[in-house]
Amino acid sequence: MTSTGEDRISKLKELFPEIIVNGKIDLNKLREVLGDLVDQEPYSFDWPGKGQAVALQHWPVTAAFEFCQEESVNWQTTGNLFIEGDNLDALKLLNKAYQGKIKMIYIDPPYNTKSPLLYADNFTDHARWLSMMYPRLALARQLLQEDGAIFISIDDHEIAQLILLMNEIFGEENFVSVLKWKRKRKPAYLSSHVATLFEYVVVYARNKSKLRRLTVGMATDNTRPVLNAGNKISERVLPAGADAKCGDGILPPGTYGGRSLKFELLDAAEIKKGRLVNDVRVRGPFRVPQEIFAKFGYITARKALRRYVSEEEKQPKLISDGLLDVGTNEDAENELKELFGGICPMDYPKPVSLIKFLAAAVTGNDDIVLDFFAGSCTTAQAVLELNHEDGGNRRFIMVQHAEPVRKTSRAYKAGFETISEIGKERIRRVLAKMKDITEGTGEDPGFRVLKVIQKEG
Repeated sequence: MTSTGEDRISKLKELFPEIIVNGKIDLNKLREVLGDLVDQEPYSFDWPGKGQAVALQHWPVTAAFEFCQEESVNWQTTGNLFIEGDNLDALKLLNKAYQGKIKMIYIDPPYNTKSPLLYADNFTDHARWLSMMYPRLALARQLLQEDGAIFISIDDHEIAQLILLMNEIFGEENFVSVLKWKRKRKPAYLSSHVATLFEYVVVYARNKSKLRRLTVGMATDNTRPVLNAGNKISERVLPAGADAKCGDGILPPGTYGGRSLKFELLDAAEIKKGRLVNDVRVRGPFRVPQEIFAKFGYITARKALRRYVSEEEKQPKLISDGLLDVGTNEDAENELKELFGGICPMDYPKPVSLIKFLAAAVTGNDDIVLDFFAGSCTTAQAVLELNHEDGGNRRFIMVQHAEPVRKTSRAYKAGFETISEIGKERIRRVLAKMKDITEGTGEDPGFRVLKVIQKEG
């Protein structure tokens, strides 16, 4: 039994010592203790092979990490890791040192599309895919901080199964959102039934009550409109003391504003030293309530109406569940071509801007980001670039099996024999490209390579 299993039994023993018999849990006694709290007919999400998949996370690990200094960059000082090997073993090993320390996990697992993948696992049915994912996601949950979150890219073949699986492992109460990512600029009209534009990013928290609001950026505009063509005509009052930038004097009652944003002054407006002297009634297609208009509204130099942005509105904004402008598949391929001399050595890469956007929403300066289906290591590049942009000190942990690429693939023709080689080389090239602009800034200019090896005996 793993230390995790022993810890769980120890905690149960503290609460209910009578349910432990010969070091094991007596389920009948547990039911007696819990009484009405036990659901006699619980909902169950099941599939062939689930029992073994659940047990797999608890099997003792028979592997270890071997350090590989010759493949690393700035080995002595870096806090970034690239782990080459099976991600199930890697996750078990990482739990020994990083349990509860990872702020963000992003993964882009192999999809169950019944089409050839660069990964050896070509999952042709839901059951095999679920059995592969279950123990890895269960171990990943243990690695997350209490206020951490996991983001999983997925398409429509497995999204329903994934949500059921995540509800079981993370708890339905920790579901955050399904983000819709616009992966193409134009749909594929040759598709059999529907021209698809979107994929999905499923988001779960380790503990939703402790997850911060997912926000990005700041309000860039200092003023905003108060009218909206087509809205119902209503009346507001602009109070004495409001700014008026159209020059001192009297604005007589009448119609003002542009073609589509006309409004009517119902009272003469007296202006002195750039401010209204008297309250004035205004009629128009307002988009803001009286409270906002009275507090922030003003008359512009062109005798139009606008309002100032409040301090509250200048705070970072919640991300939308529609990811429309965070890069596409085409952008992702171009990013790899730029790094690899015009060649894109990976199929279906994700754009750096997508993962950078997600990382900016959930991570702080000193957090750790994990990707255990690392592929070409887009996530590593996203972390490095985000650190450079906001002065952060985030670290990444990439995990990728030394999976052979197809001999007919662009990667093989470019000299790469495994996916992990592509990932490591990408990180090296990104670091080299950033060297001139990061030197002396304190940014981490390296990564350490570890390999998962099986113990002898």
